[in-house]
Amino acid sequence: MKFLFDDDDDEWAEEEEEEHEPEAADDGENVAEISIEVLLDQLTYEGGSAGVGSDLASICRRIASPFPAEEGVDCAVANIVHLRRTNVLVSNHMGTMAQCRGPAGERLREAGAVDALLLALFRLLVGGPACSCHGVSLPDVVRGDDRPNRAAAYSSLQDTVAGVYRDRLGCELPSGDVLLRALQNSALDLATSALGGVRDLACGSAGNRAAILQWRPPDGPGGVRNGAELLGAYIRRYHGIDWRDIVLGLRFEDEDESVKGASYTKRGVKELRLLTNTLGCIRNSSHSTSDLCEAFYSFGLVDLLTWRLIGNVGKRAIGRLPRLPDASSPWREACFRCACALINISEKNECTAKKVGTNRELTLLLIESWGGVNMNDIRATKRGLPPLHLGLVAILNAARDEAPEGDVDDVVHYVLEREKMRKGVARANNLIQRRSR
Repeated sequence: MKFLFDDDDDEWAEEEEEEHEPEAADDGENVAEISIEVLLDQLTYEGGSAGVGSDLASICRRIASPFPAEEGVDCAVANIVHLRRTNVLVSNHMGTMAQCRGPAGERLREAGAVDALLLALFRLLVGGPACSCHGVSLPDVVRGDDRPNRAAAYSSLQDTVAGVYRDRLGCELPSGDVLLRALQNSALDLATSALGGVRDLACGSAGNRAAILQWRPPDGPGGVRNGAELLGAYIRRYHGIDWRDIVLGLRFEDEDESVKGASYTKRGVKELRLLTNTLGCIRNSSHSTSDLCEAFYSFGLVDLLTWRLIGNVGKRAIGRLPRLPDASSPWREACFRCACALINISEKNECTAKKVGTNRELTLLLIESWGGVNMNDIRATKRGLPPLHLGLVAILNAARDEAPEGDVDDVVHYVLEREKMRKGVARANNLIQRRSR
C-alpha cells in the first residue's frame, strides 16, 4: 500500500498516483471550431516565437507580460495568441518536475519564475487590462456570478475577425461563439499549466515556498494580498460546486446546453484539472512552512478544503467509516491532494489541527487517506508499523484532547495507540543496533 503522507514531500512527487483523466463528450466542436484552431495554431507558432530560447529571465518576463490591451479588429485574436504563446513558454520551461527541482528550480526562482507564474494567475482570475468586451479572464463558473457574460460581445466580433480568418484559411468564418470558446480554453489551459509550474517549484524547495508567500499583486482590485491568498481564491472559485457538477458542466456559463449534464464535458474536464493542480500547489507549498500555513488558515482555506473533501467524497460508507472515492472517480487524486493539504497545514498550525480534529467525519477521512485502519489487525509489517504524518498526529491528539472525558473515539484511540507501539518498537530496535556496534 502506498502512503501518501510520508514526511518527505519529495517522495510524494515521485510516487504520486497517476491521475485518472475522464473522457469528455463532444460539447459542440464542429468544422468551424476545428478551422479556427488551425488559424490560431498558425498565429501562435509563426516565426518560431512561441517557446524558443534559454534566457530564463527573458522567458519569465514574457510570461509576466500583460495581455494585449489594444482595441481593434484583431484584439480578441491577439489575446488568444498571447495566452497560447505564454502557455507554450510555461510548458517548455516549467512543465516537468525535473525542470523545477533542485538547482534548476532555484535558478528559475532567481530568474523570477514564481512571481511571473503568480502574476499570470492573478490576471487570469481578476481579468486582464484589455477593453471590457475583449477582457481576458477565466470563464464564469457559477450562475449568478456578477461578471458580465461576454458571449454576446464576442458574437459581435465575428464580422471583424472574418477578414483575418478569410485571408488565412481561404474560407468564411461561420457564425457562433467559436472565438469565445477558444478564448476560454486558452485561459483555462494557461492557468492549469501555471498552477502545475507553481506546484512543482514548491516541491522540495523552502525558498520557492517562501517566494509564494512573498509575492504581492499589482495595485487595484483583486481581493488577494499574497500568493497564498491567490491560491486560496482559485479554490474558492469552485466552492459550492461538487465534483460531479464540475466535470458535467452543470454550473458553467456558456456551456453547450445540448450536452450539459449528460456526460463529461471538455470544459468540465479542463476545470477539474485546474482544480486538481491548485490543490497540488497548496499541498506542496504547505509542507513544513509555518507562515504559509498561517496565511492559508487566515484566508479561510481550511473551511474551503473541509467542504471540498467531506461534502463531495460520495456516500460509500462501510459501517460508520466514511470512504474516499475509488479509482474509477476522476476526482480521486484531487481528494487525496485536498486531504494531504489539510494534514500539512495541521502540522504547522495549531488552530487548523483543532478545527479538523473536532470534525469526526473529516478526521476519519484523513485517517483513510493515510492508509486506513484495520481494527482487527495490529501486526507490524516486515518494515514495522507505518509512521503517522506529524500533521495527522496533531489532528488525532486534538481530537482526543477536545473530546469529553471518557468519550474518545475508538478509531482515534486505536490509531494513537498503534503509533505509540510503533515508536516503542523503533526505539527498541535503535537501542539494539547501538549496542551491537
